[in-house]
Amino acid sequence: MNTYQIVEERYEPTPNTAEYGYGDYAKRKVVVLAEVEAESEKEAKKLAKQIDKSIRFSGINGAWVREIF
Repeated sequence: MNTYQIVEERYEPTPNTAEYGYGDYAKRKVVVLAEVEAESEKEAKKLAKQIDKSIRFSGINGAWVREIF
């Protein structure tokens, strides 16, 4: 069994300053939504959906799976 993390990139609003391009460029951070043990990536996605039904793996801002070694 392998350990997988379900991660998602989120955006934080930034102040309207020159350092951040006057609000044009938001801060991005990667958030771990779940950590599961599974045989495959597909099974890890399935388990993550059981933990939290709001996790989405499709679209531009969808979550993705990464294996932890």
